[in-house]
Amino acid sequence: MQRLSEELGKLSKAEIETLFKQILDAVPDMVLLKAPGSRLVWANAAFRAAYGMSKEHFQHVVDSPYYRAEYTRQYVEADASVFNEHQTIVIPSEPLTRADGEVLRVHTTKSPIYDEQGRAVLLVAVCHDLAERHRLEAQLRLADRMASVGTLAAGIAHEINTPIQFVNDSVHFLRQAADDLLDCLGHVETLRHRLGDATAAPGLDAAASALVESADTIDLADLAEHIPKAFARCQDGLDRVSAIVKAMRVFAHPGNDVMAPSDLNQAIQSTLTIARNEYRFVADLATAFGELPPVHCLIGDINQVVLNLIVNSAHSIAQRNAGSERRGLIDIRTRCDATHAVVTIADDGIGIAPEIAPRVFEMFFTTKEVGKGTGQGLAMAWSVITEKHGGAIGFENNARGGATFTIRLPIAGRCAPCAPDGTRPCP
Repeated sequence: MQRLSEELGKLSKAEIETLFKQILDAVPDMVLLKAPGSRLVWANAAFRAAYGMSKEHFQHVVDSPYYRAEYTRQYVEADASVFNEHQTIVIPSEPLTRADGEVLRVHTTKSPIYDEQGRAVLLVAVCHDLAERHRLEAQLRLADRMASVGTLAAGIAHEINTPIQFVNDSVHFLRQAADDLLDCLGHVETLRHRLGDATAAPGLDAAASALVESADTIDLADLAEHIPKAFARCQDGLDRVSAIVKAMRVFAHPGNDVMAPSDLNQAIQSTLTIARNEYRFVADLATAFGELPPVHCLIGDINQVVLNLIVNSAHSIAQRNAGSERRGLIDIRTRCDATHAVVTIADDGIGIAPEIAPRVFEMFFTTKEVGKGTGQGLAMAWSVITEKHGGAIGFENNARGGATFTIRLPIAGRCAPCAPDGTRPCP
């Protein structure tokens, strides 16, 4: 620092200003200075490039308002609070529209700059493009989802094997029944030919006896009763396998970053299908799906959140009932109000101890043994629900033990942040 001070001391004020502008022009984030009233005073090369402004053109807008359509009153008010309250404001996700029409999501920090009398005379805003972060987060979510599929693979294989087994048994029965019926039909055909041939009358009694014996052997009444049931078992088993495979495809699909209207109830049901082996040995399942309109969301991410909560509930119940024959209960309900779809996932497990409650959504925090928990599930759930969807997620312990997690998702999709710093979730 001393060396820097010595070198700067050799420069004039204009030279120092030029040096710092060159430094800020080299920064990949967008950096801009604003005066009271949100007047643009200076912006670095990254900002000028994003807005399609040449250095020469920029000189004409210095110390002037430069608002775009997406620059709402909310952000103007945020600028005013920086100047009036002398506080730094963080906007986790703010839309900015480039000159080419591309909408960027940026993380913005706005801080005051003071003069010698301690007055806030300028505001410096630093906008970090979140595209790379979102890309890495999407890869992490997909990896987490595929890891979940890998963890559930043995259970899913068992879930598929069970219906396949009774389909196989039914097919064996139907094959034997078909052989017996074809043998019986052979005797019918022989008898038919003899009845139509006057010269074959002497052998008619023998053919009829053979048909009666064949019919008695295979018990036609029994086949008439059980063949339809065997076909029904085959159909049911194949339907179950189809449902599991469909649920797997829906769950493992990478999706995209564009929210779309989705059937939330169906998505939850698909997740329950592939997670069945995680809870069926320790808990019963109760569901009450209310009538929901299509919810604008990233359904693949919501599936992952629901899966994480179900697995956590199953583990909590297993821990509470270890060494006993007692079964727990996982209760999943959906409903909606005027603006939000609400999902609750309740269990009667061990609940959440008060001393760890503030940390449950913290990344890499886990109370599970090494190798069983990564501490990413609830942190990811918080990020997906609050940051990506503008919703809310919380929990409370139940009076009789266990915990209830509640998810609130805006039906119309993510709304603008409810506070300038983006920290307060939507109501």
